[in-house]
Amino acid sequence: MKKILFLAANPSQTARLGLDREVREIEDALRRSKYRDNFILEQRWAVRPRDIRRALLDCQPDIVHFSGHGAGKHGLILEDETGKEQLVSGDALAGLFGLFSQPRECVILNACYSSFQAEAIAQNVDYVVGMDDSIADDAAIAFAVGFYDGLAGYHPEFCAGSPIEFAFSMARNALQFSPIPNYQTPHLTKNPKIILEEWRAIHVFHEAKTSRHDAIPFPFEPSFQEKLKSHHVHKAAKASGGKAIQVEQAVLEELASIHAYKAAKAAKEEPIRFYSQIK
Repeated sequence: MKKILFLAANPSQTARLGLDREVREIEDALRRSKYRDNFILEQRWAVRPRDIRRALLDCQPDIVHFSGHGAGKHGLILEDETGKEQLVSGDALAGLFGLFSQPRECVILNACYSSFQAEAIAQNVDYVVGMDDSIADDAAIAFAVGFYDGLAGYHPEFCAGSPIEFAFSMARNALQFSPIPNYQTPHLTKNPKIILEEWRAIHVFHEAKTSRHDAIPFPFEPSFQEKLKSHHVHKAAKASGGKAIQVEQAVLEELASIHAYKAAKAAKEEPIRFYSQIK
Protein backbone atom coordinates (compact mmCIF):
# COMPACT_ATOMS: atom_id res chain seq x y z
CA MET A 1 0.00 0.00 0.00
CA LYS A 2 1.46 3.36 -1.08
CA LYS A 3 0.37 6.47 0.76
CA ILE A 4 0.42 9.75 -1.17
CA LEU A 5 0.38 13.07 0.69
CA PHE A 6 -0.92 16.02 -1.34
CA LEU A 7 0.17 19.41 0.02
CA ALA A 8 -1.35 22.59 -1.43
CA ALA A 9 -0.42 26.23 -0.86
CA ASN A 10 -1.82 29.26 -2.68
CA PRO A 11 -1.42 32.37 -0.48
CA SER A 12 -3.87 35.19 -1.11
CA GLN A 13 -1.26 37.53 -2.64
CA THR A 14 -0.15 34.96 -5.25
CA ALA A 15 -1.75 34.11 -8.59
CA ARG A 16 -4.70 31.78 -8.28
CA LEU A 17 -3.92 28.15 -9.18
CA GLY A 18 -6.26 25.31 -10.09
CA LEU A 19 -5.17 23.16 -7.16
CA ASP A 20 -8.64 21.75 -6.58
CA ARG A 21 -8.76 20.66 -10.22
CA GLU A 22 -5.31 19.11 -9.91
CA VAL A 23 -6.17 16.98 -6.90
CA ARG A 24 -9.46 15.95 -8.50
CA GLU A 25 -7.57 14.74 -11.58
CA ILE A 26 -5.08 12.87 -9.37
CA GLU A 27 -7.94 11.16 -7.54
CA ASP A 28 -9.46 10.17 -10.87
CA ALA A 29 -6.14 8.76 -12.14
CA LEU A 30 -5.79 6.60 -9.03
CA ARG A 31 -9.46 5.57 -8.98
CA ARG A 32 -9.56 4.36 -12.57
CA SER A 33 -6.54 2.06 -12.14
CA LYS A 34 -7.12 -1.64 -11.59
CA TYR A 35 -4.49 -1.31 -8.84
CA ARG A 36 -6.43 1.48 -7.10
CA ASP A 37 -6.60 -0.46 -3.84
CA ASN A 38 -2.82 -0.10 -3.58
CA PHE A 39 -3.00 3.67 -3.06
CA ILE A 40 -4.25 6.05 -0.39
CA LEU A 41 -4.39 9.80 -1.02
CA GLU A 42 -4.20 12.20 1.94
CA GLN A 43 -4.70 15.96 1.48
CA ARG A 44 -3.56 19.06 3.36
CA TRP A 45 -4.56 22.54 2.17
CA ALA A 46 -3.22 26.06 2.75
CA VAL A 47 -0.14 24.47 4.28
CA ARG A 48 2.16 26.37 6.61
CA PRO A 49 5.68 25.15 7.44
CA ARG A 50 4.46 23.47 10.62
CA ASP A 51 1.71 21.70 8.66
CA ILE A 52 4.29 19.89 6.53
CA ARG A 53 6.10 18.28 9.46
CA ARG A 54 2.81 17.43 11.16
CA ALA A 55 1.46 15.85 7.97
CA LEU A 56 4.63 13.79 7.55
CA LEU A 57 4.39 12.56 11.12
CA ASP A 58 0.67 11.83 10.94
CA CYS A 59 0.51 10.26 7.47
CA GLN A 60 3.97 8.67 7.12
CA PRO A 61 3.65 8.93 3.33
CA ASP A 62 5.66 7.14 0.67
CA ILE A 63 5.13 9.96 -1.82
CA VAL A 64 4.80 13.67 -1.08
CA HIS A 65 3.25 15.92 -3.73
CA PHE A 66 3.47 19.70 -3.28
CA SER A 67 1.48 22.00 -5.54
CA GLY A 68 1.81 25.74 -5.39
CA HIS A 69 4.19 28.53 -6.28
CA GLY A 70 7.98 28.51 -6.34
CA ALA A 71 10.43 31.39 -6.17
CA GLY A 72 13.50 29.70 -7.59
CA LYS A 73 16.54 29.60 -5.31
CA HIS A 74 14.62 31.61 -2.69
CA GLY A 75 12.32 28.68 -1.93
CA LEU A 76 8.78 27.37 -2.17
CA ILE A 77 5.96 29.72 -1.25
CA LEU A 78 3.86 28.51 1.68
CA GLU A 79 1.48 30.39 3.95
CA ASP A 80 2.20 31.96 7.31
CA GLU A 81 -0.21 32.25 10.23
CA THR A 82 -2.08 35.13 8.58
CA GLY A 83 -2.41 33.51 5.15
CA LYS A 84 0.39 35.57 3.64
CA GLU A 85 3.29 34.06 1.74
CA GLN A 86 6.32 32.58 3.50
CA LEU A 87 9.38 31.25 1.69
CA VAL A 88 10.79 27.85 2.67
CA SER A 89 14.27 26.93 1.45
CA GLY A 90 15.40 23.68 -0.08
CA ASP A 91 17.89 23.18 2.74
CA ALA A 92 15.09 23.42 5.31
CA LEU A 93 13.04 20.85 3.43
CA ALA A 94 16.04 18.58 2.94
CA GLY A 95 16.75 18.76 6.66
CA LEU A 96 13.17 17.83 7.47
CA PHE A 97 13.17 14.77 5.21
CA GLY A 98 16.57 13.76 6.57
CA LEU A 99 15.11 13.35 10.07
CA PHE A 100 13.34 10.12 9.14
CA SER A 101 15.01 6.72 9.39
CA GLN A 102 13.78 5.63 5.96
CA PRO A 103 13.85 7.99 2.95
CA ARG A 104 10.56 8.84 1.26
CA GLU A 105 10.21 7.16 -2.11
CA CYS A 106 9.45 10.34 -4.02
CA VAL A 107 8.75 14.04 -3.60
CA ILE A 108 7.02 15.95 -6.41
CA LEU A 109 7.40 19.72 -6.37
CA ASN A 110 4.78 20.88 -8.87
CA ALA A 111 5.82 24.52 -8.71
CA CYS A 112 7.78 26.92 -10.90
CA TYR A 113 11.59 26.81 -10.68
CA SER A 114 11.47 24.11 -8.00
CA SER A 115 14.55 22.23 -9.24
CA PHE A 116 16.56 24.30 -6.77
CA GLN A 117 14.71 22.68 -3.89
CA ALA A 118 14.59 19.27 -5.61
CA GLU A 119 18.36 19.10 -5.81
CA ALA A 120 18.70 19.72 -2.09
CA ILE A 121 15.92 17.34 -1.07
CA ALA A 122 17.36 14.51 -3.21
CA GLN A 123 20.09 13.99 -0.62
CA ASN A 124 17.46 12.51 1.72
CA VAL A 125 14.77 11.22 -0.67
CA ASP A 126 15.03 8.49 -3.32
CA TYR A 127 13.52 10.52 -6.18
CA VAL A 128 12.55 14.18 -6.44
CA VAL A 129 10.69 15.86 -9.29
CA GLY A 130 11.27 19.57 -9.76
CA MET A 131 10.70 22.15 -12.48
CA ASP A 132 13.64 23.69 -14.32
CA ASP A 133 11.54 26.65 -15.49
CA SER A 134 8.16 28.24 -14.97
CA ILE A 135 5.23 25.94 -15.64
CA ALA A 136 1.70 26.99 -16.55
CA ASP A 137 -1.23 25.78 -14.47
CA ASP A 138 -2.59 23.58 -17.27
CA ALA A 139 0.85 22.06 -17.81
CA ALA A 140 1.29 21.34 -14.11
CA ILE A 141 -2.07 19.57 -14.02
CA ALA A 142 -1.34 17.61 -17.21
CA PHE A 143 1.99 16.52 -15.74
CA ALA A 144 0.34 15.38 -12.50
CA VAL A 145 -2.31 13.39 -14.38
CA GLY A 146 0.33 11.66 -16.51
CA PHE A 147 2.47 10.90 -13.47
CA TYR A 148 -0.29 9.21 -11.49
CA ASP A 149 -1.63 7.43 -14.57
CA GLY A 150 1.83 5.90 -14.90
CA LEU A 151 2.31 5.22 -11.21
CA ALA A 152 -1.12 3.65 -10.67
CA GLY A 153 -0.87 1.58 -13.85
CA TYR A 154 2.70 0.39 -13.34
CA HIS A 155 3.44 -3.32 -13.73
CA PRO A 156 7.08 -4.52 -13.64
CA GLU A 157 6.61 -7.04 -16.46
CA PHE A 158 5.06 -4.47 -18.78
CA CYS A 159 6.63 -1.12 -17.88
CA ALA A 160 10.25 -0.01 -18.19
CA GLY A 161 12.25 1.26 -15.22
CA SER A 162 11.25 1.71 -11.61
CA PRO A 163 7.68 2.82 -10.77
CA ILE A 164 8.77 6.42 -10.20
CA GLU A 165 10.93 6.58 -13.32
CA PHE A 166 8.13 5.12 -15.42
CA ALA A 167 5.58 7.53 -13.94
CA PHE A 168 7.88 10.49 -14.60
CA SER A 169 8.49 9.42 -18.21
CA MET A 170 4.75 8.94 -18.71
CA ALA A 171 4.11 12.43 -17.33
CA ARG A 172 6.63 14.09 -19.64
CA ASN A 173 5.21 12.16 -22.56
CA ALA A 174 1.75 13.43 -21.61
CA LEU A 175 3.08 16.97 -22.02
CA GLN A 176 4.48 16.04 -25.45
CA PHE A 177 1.01 14.90 -26.53
CA SER A 178 -0.50 18.21 -25.47
CA PRO A 179 -0.10 21.62 -27.14
CA ILE A 180 1.84 22.73 -24.06
CA PRO A 181 5.42 23.85 -24.87
CA ASN A 182 8.58 22.97 -22.95
CA TYR A 183 7.76 19.39 -22.01
CA GLN A 184 11.35 19.14 -20.70
CA THR A 185 10.65 21.56 -17.84
CA PRO A 186 10.01 18.74 -15.30
CA HIS A 187 13.23 17.13 -14.11
CA LEU A 188 13.81 13.95 -12.10
CA THR A 189 16.68 14.00 -9.60
CA LYS A 190 17.90 10.78 -7.98
CA ASN A 191 19.53 10.24 -4.62
CA PRO A 192 23.29 9.64 -5.18
CA LYS A 193 23.04 6.31 -3.34
CA ILE A 194 20.57 5.06 -5.95
CA ILE A 195 22.96 6.12 -8.71
CA LEU A 196 25.76 4.16 -7.05
CA GLU A 197 23.55 1.08 -6.77
CA GLU A 198 22.65 1.38 -10.46
CA TRP A 199 26.29 1.47 -11.55
CA ARG A 200 27.07 -1.57 -9.43
CA ALA A 201 24.07 -3.40 -10.89
CA ILE A 202 25.29 -2.57 -14.40
CA HIS A 203 28.70 -3.99 -13.54
CA VAL A 204 27.22 -7.19 -12.11
CA PHE A 205 25.13 -7.59 -15.26
CA HIS A 206 28.15 -7.24 -17.53
CA GLU A 207 30.20 -9.64 -15.45
CA ALA A 208 27.39 -12.20 -15.38
CA LYS A 209 27.28 -12.32 -19.18
CA THR A 210 30.33 -14.58 -19.18
CA SER A 211 32.80 -16.03 -16.70
CA ARG A 212 35.83 -15.38 -18.91
CA HIS A 213 38.48 -12.85 -17.82
CA ASP A 214 37.41 -10.53 -20.64
CA ALA A 215 33.78 -10.69 -19.55
CA ILE A 216 33.72 -6.93 -19.22
CA PRO A 217 35.11 -5.11 -22.26
CA PHE A 218 38.54 -3.65 -21.59
CA PRO A 219 38.73 -0.75 -21.75
CA PHE A 220 35.10 0.21 -21.07
CA GLU A 221 32.78 -0.20 -24.02
CA PRO A 222 31.40 3.23 -25.10
CA SER A 223 27.81 2.59 -24.05
CA PHE A 224 28.91 1.64 -20.55
CA GLN A 225 31.19 4.66 -20.31
CA GLU A 226 28.33 6.89 -21.41
CA LYS A 227 26.15 5.51 -18.64
CA LEU A 228 28.86 6.25 -16.11
CA LYS A 229 29.07 9.80 -17.40
CA SER A 230 25.31 10.22 -17.70
CA HIS A 231 23.39 13.41 -17.10
CA HIS A 232 21.89 12.00 -13.91
CA VAL A 233 25.30 11.75 -12.22
CA HIS A 234 26.25 15.30 -13.04
CA LYS A 235 22.82 16.59 -12.04
CA ALA A 236 23.19 14.79 -8.72
CA ALA A 237 26.64 16.32 -8.38
CA LYS A 238 25.14 19.77 -8.72
CA ALA A 239 22.46 18.86 -6.18
CA SER A 240 24.94 17.76 -3.55
CA GLY A 241 27.44 20.55 -4.00
CA GLY A 242 30.06 18.10 -5.22
CA LYS A 243 29.26 15.08 -3.09
CA ALA A 244 27.85 13.15 -6.02
CA ILE A 245 31.12 13.71 -7.89
CA GLN A 246 32.74 11.74 -5.10
CA VAL A 247 30.13 9.03 -5.60
CA GLU A 248 30.85 8.86 -9.31
CA GLN A 249 34.60 8.83 -8.70
CA ALA A 250 34.22 6.01 -6.21
CA VAL A 251 32.31 3.97 -8.78
CA LEU A 252 34.85 4.64 -11.50
CA GLU A 253 37.73 3.71 -9.23
CA GLU A 254 35.98 0.56 -8.07
CA LEU A 255 35.27 -0.57 -11.62
CA ALA A 256 38.75 0.40 -12.78
CA SER A 257 40.35 -1.62 -10.01
CA ILE A 258 38.24 -4.65 -10.97
CA HIS A 259 39.29 -4.31 -14.60
CA ALA A 260 42.91 -3.89 -13.56
CA TYR A 261 42.83 -7.01 -11.41
CA LYS A 262 41.24 -9.09 -14.19
CA ALA A 263 43.70 -7.82 -16.78
CA ALA A 264 46.65 -8.40 -14.48
CA LYS A 265 45.47 -11.88 -13.60
CA ALA A 266 45.08 -12.74 -17.28
CA ALA A 267 48.52 -11.38 -18.16
CA LYS A 268 50.20 -12.52 -14.93
CA GLU A 269 51.38 -8.99 -14.28
CA GLU A 270 51.16 -6.60 -11.35
CA PRO A 271 47.71 -4.96 -11.14
CA ILE A 272 49.18 -1.50 -10.58
CA ARG A 273 50.59 -1.41 -14.09
CA PHE A 274 47.20 -2.03 -15.66
CA TYR A 275 45.37 0.20 -13.21
CA SER A 276 47.52 3.13 -14.31
CA GLN A 277 46.62 2.40 -17.92
CA ILE A 278 42.91 2.47 -17.17
CA LYS A 279 43.05 5.71 -15.21
